Amino acid sequence: MGPGVGLVYDERMCEHANLEDPYHPEKPERITAIFEMLESAGVLQKCKRVDAREATDAELASVHTPKHIAAMRAVSKQAYDREERLSLARRYNSIYFNKGSSGAALLAAGSLVELATRVAQGEFGAGAAVVRPPGHHAEADAAMGFCLFNNVAIAAHVLVHGQPRSGVKKVLIVDWDVHHGNGTQHMFWQDPKVLYFSVHRYDDGFFYPGSEDGDSDKVGGGDGAGYNVNVPWPRKGYGDLDYLAVFDHVLMPIAQEFQPDLVLVSGGFDSAKGDPLGGCQISAAGYHRMTQRLMELAGGRVVLALEGGYNLKSISESYLACMKALLGEPLEENVSGENSLLASTWSLIKEVRSHLRPFWPSMSKEEEDDLDRVPEYFVVHDDIALISSSSDSEHESDDDVFEDLAESFSDLQVEEISGDDYLDDEGMRPEEETRTPLIEDLINHLHLSDIKEGAHKAPVVEEPPTPAAVLVPAERRNLLVQELSVSGIGEGKSDAKQDPSVPVIVEVNIDSKQIDSK
Repeated sequence: MGPGVGLVYDERMCEHANLEDPYHPEKPERITAIFEMLESAGVLQKCKRVDAREATDAELASVHTPKHIAAMRAVSKQAYDREERLSLARRYNSIYFNKGSSGAALLAAGSLVELATRVAQGEFGAGAAVVRPPGHHAEADAAMGFCLFNNVAIAAHVLVHGQPRSGVKKVLIVDWDVHHGNGTQHMFWQDPKVLYFSVHRYDDGFFYPGSEDGDSDKVGGGDGAGYNVNVPWPRKGYGDLDYLAVFDHVLMPIAQEFQPDLVLVSGGFDSAKGDPLGGCQISAAGYHRMTQRLMELAGGRVVLALEGGYNLKSISESYLACMKALLGEPLEENVSGENSLLASTWSLIKEVRSHLRPFWPSMSKEEEDDLDRVPEYFVVHDDIALISSSSDSEHESDDDVFEDLAESFSDLQVEEISGDDYLDDEGMRPEEETRTPLIEDLINHLHLSDIKEGAHKAPVVEEPPTPAAVLVPAERRNLLVQELSVSGIGEGKSDAKQDPSVPVIVEVNIDSKQIDSK
């Protein structure tokens, strides 16, 4: 393996911009902010620059139809005026065009192919592509979700099927963008030479791109059965330890069986804490740790390609963290919530493993026995519960937390947890919210509706907001809420103020009815 890390970046990709909406999240500043961060941190000097180039028609045609290629090439031609580009963009889902769009998209795709090829051939040990527009939503015949060409899919297909001399027979694509990479999944659905792994928000199919394609039972078809892995988060809020647990118990075991020759990362940073679209909580240290794990595969031949991510600060810091991992450098920060994990993560891991069990020995039931008991170094509570990182907390035991606390929603309880047991801004869970939004989060999570306006009688706690954990019996999660009200804090309130470790119970009364099974 060759030394060093190759890096590709070209300001010409900034020419793709939404002239109608300067506040559009997929904007040129995304890559300039990353590049400036890498430069100020001294990383650029440690990398070897790769010249950007446009993708050829043959490379694009490896995954896209001739009609789509022609359409994307033509959009920047002078024959199109402003109104015609606007009209064309409306034919697609979440797309804009300007006269710089074609050139930027061709550069993004071609530059990644060039970089990945040179890593595969041993010229570089690893690579990083600071490119835009992103690609993983683009379908064979359509632009979609800010994506014109599917950059990572093109690179994977060219290396596996179009360059036998590269020595790449199998490619692993790791997509940690907060959105499911529908286009990439479809392009390799029946291909056993490309293992596609995606961990993303799913929200019962309502999170973008808004289909059932991202569910855990979608494992590939034909010869590609078992080579498509989806880990669908049911809601927002998942962070470092949740993602790392998925890596440890799903991705890495399968990847070690698959033995890829190259790892391509669809590096979306909209799962980062602070992103305006994602709602997840990965820290820069979390991305650093995930990249380190991937470096254990394919002899460290990992190529990172930018996908989403719309908070300039968080994408820059996150990309820098990944670069440090590619360079073999440590990161001083620790992962967020070092000893915290959401209980739903474990149940989701077991669900995903069950779908993959017929295809991968490492997903066997025997190998899963350890998942029946959470490791002692993790403190785990229910989905909406806060996670304690304190070794001397006086929380109830896990058995108490997970037992049926009530026979109906009328017995639903909100438990106030002491400030000492609450993670700080570097590792808090859930997000900064008063407890009233937390209850609304619960309603969203349980797929409840028809909340009457004004049903929240009062905030659950006084200012400043106090963290809370909502405990819900699992078998009561198919109820339709008609009204929700919160009573006043009970007799334990004064004691709780004197001793923060004493939990205070606030009763939430819900009138509900069973949802018709149809």
